[in-house]
Amino acid sequence: PVVGCIVVMSNYKKDTQKPDGSGHVTFLYAIDGNNLVCLGGNQGDRLKFSNYKRNGVNFNFSKNGSIYQQKFNCFLMPIDYPEALYNYNIPKLTADEANKKHFLNLETEENEQTF
Repeated sequence: PVVGCIVVMSNYKKDTQKPDGSGHVTFLYAIDGNNLVCLGGNQGDRLKFSNYKRNGVNFNFSKNGSIYQQKFNCFLMPIDYPEALYNYNIPKLTADEANKKHFLNLETEENEQTF
């Protein structure tokens, strides 16, 4: 993934690994160790930087009596994205640091739940 790309995540039923048609969309902003730090708009009804595990399985959650996992589906960028930015160094910053830098004054969980 590159800075600013759209990160698409899908929710999968854990026992069958089949997607249920729901998920989350966010924008890649930085990297913090094993997390992607992304900017999203509906975490707690606000704009917020959040952590998502780089290994692709972000968390397990219960919905309608079943256990689901949220996983990366794809990373999207515009067709005319500048080639010079492909190897641009992704900033190393925590979600809390990003929230403070942009005056959001919010604390983030280790890995946010968004569904």
